[in-house]
Amino acid sequence: MTDPLRADLDTLGHALQRRRMFDRLFEATADPVQLGHYDILHELGRGAMGVVYAARDTKLGRQVAIKRLQDRGDANLRERLVHEAQAMAKLNHPNVVPIYEIG
Repeated sequence: MTDPLRADLDTLGHALQRRRMFDRLFEATADPVQLGHYDILHELGRGAMGVVYAARDTKLGRQVAIKRLQDRGDANLRERLVHEAQAMAKLNHPNVVPIYEIG
């Protein structure tokens, strides 16, 4: 590989690393204490799409899991996820997690 090409690749690699660090800095880093009528108990897991929390539904007094998606500003993705949640809410099977609420 030629030196100018190598330098361009190194520059691009550093720019991507800086972008990832910037994205991490400005994501919601603090765990919420409450989301609506749900008291957040603790984080269960974290992935590319968002964070899953163990929570308590204060209206119905039950334990729930809340998946808080990262807002990427993609209206198509948001619409697709709403359609998926609506389809899953119609399912009733012991191996499928029920959907109680979206928003």
